[in-house]
Amino acid sequence: MPDTKPAISEKLKTDLEKFQSDHIIKFQAVQDEYKLSHRDYWQGIETPSVLPDELIKEKDADYTKKPSDQIERWSDVFKGVDKLLPSKVPATISVDVYSGPSGQGWTITLRCLEAGKVQKRTWNFGPEDYRHDKGWIEEEKL
Repeated sequence: MPDTKPAISEKLKTDLEKFQSDHIIKFQAVQDEYKLSHRDYWQGIETPSVLPDELIKEKDADYTKKPSDQIERWSDVFKGVDKLLPSKVPATISVDVYSGPSGQGWTITLRCLEAGKVQKRTWNFGPEDYRHDKGWIEEEKL
């Protein structure tokens, strides 16, 4: 079971939360548009494949990834001047979707390495209370 006390440094925490707040409106716009045309939310496979860390602060994102049951890649939905994501990212990004008794929703998760430990935070956009943001947590070792 992961330790729920964040070991993340204040600087990294601030940088990653700024990244999330700088780009979340793009994610919300993509999800709103996708749901209108597909009656479900869009899912984004984790990118990049290698976790950024404090030594290599940003990695190249791979926006060609897609789930096996979905046609659209990151680059298919994050296009246009108002939705482009940066080519280099300070953490891995994944978008997960859900459909439960309370309704549909989605989450965005950022993950990175600091001092050899995986730090993770998930933000929920939907009705399922247990998915609500619990802040930064340290995951089990890789």
